[in-house]
Amino acid sequence: MLSIAGTSPSVSACDFSTDAGKSARVVHAEILKFQKELLVQLMAHLKNEPPLPLKKLVAKAKRLSALRYQK
Repeated sequence: MLSIAGTSPSVSACDFSTDAGKSARVVHAEILKFQKELLVQLMAHLKNEPPLPLKKLVAKAKRLSALRYQK
């Protein structure tokens, strides 16, 4: 998920369209649109999944840290 959200191709890297009429800018815009929609859909899917053990551990560490600073 991080690699999807954190990477974005440059316009110059998007000159590979099979449609000769599409410019690199158009292909780049389509890729960015697809990337954003993919992230939205993945986030929606993950919200319905049970939390991973690491997520539980991080949440517990945050709670313990918050309790420590309340004293």
